[in-house]
Amino acid sequence: MSTGHPEIAETYVQECNLHGRLDEYTAIKDTVGKVIESFRQHNTIPAINYIELNAPQEKRLIFDLVRHQVLELIKQGKKLEALTLSRKLSGLGSDGEVAQIMGALFTKADDTRFNEISSPLAWQQLESRLSEVIFKCKSILPQILETGCQAVPALLNLRSVMAPRQDQIFSSDELPIEIPIEKRYHSTFTCPILRVQTTERNPPYRLRCGHVISKDALEKLASNSRHSLLKCPYCPDESSKDQALRVFL
Repeated sequence: MSTGHPEIAETYVQECNLHGRLDEYTAIKDTVGKVIESFRQHNTIPAINYIELNAPQEKRLIFDLVRHQVLELIKQGKKLEALTLSRKLSGLGSDGEVAQIMGALFTKADDTRFNEISSPLAWQQLESRLSEVIFKCKSILPQILETGCQAVPALLNLRSVMAPRQDQIFSSDELPIEIPIEKRYHSTFTCPILRVQTTERNPPYRLRCGHVISKDALEKLASNSRHSLLKCPYCPDESSKDQALRVFL
């Protein structure tokens, strides 16, 4: 969802029986589908209108969408349309950034100064930002990859220094060194019912309602239930044990 591929997310939801996970998206599917499709054809106008209406606080995103469209119109020789659209830039970016784009109106369409802004990679990155706002989700996979890349040099250095003890150092599931990262995410889960940390033998499970408990807690709730349904300890929802899905950390 966060990279602009909701159709793949829909397939996963169907195959994994994660019913209800995309209800909010389904309600706006046709609208956002047209926005994303137009964007991929280098037409950001529908995206600009959508974000201005539904997420007006995303001023930086609106600025970049307008900037890309202005440069695209200039490339197409539509400088009058570009000039009209460029008026939206006021108040969204810095004076220097606005002046740079306004200056593009008086340069050649193939001016190399704007190659980086209008490159395929720039469009791809802007699509990811747009998708995160539209679908209200953000993947932490890039953060995980970046953390791994930061850890590799330190791990290689540690391996060369501590060669005789490599078996001990790298036998744990945790990194043997501290890696400074901007945002931290929990890689462990403590069951709110039994107050114990989950393990491979006692992994976390997600109930149909979305609340997460440990496998042992799930087993106890199921065994104490007088009928086939067990009640979530945190909300009125009732579901069967088979509807609970394992959560992988």
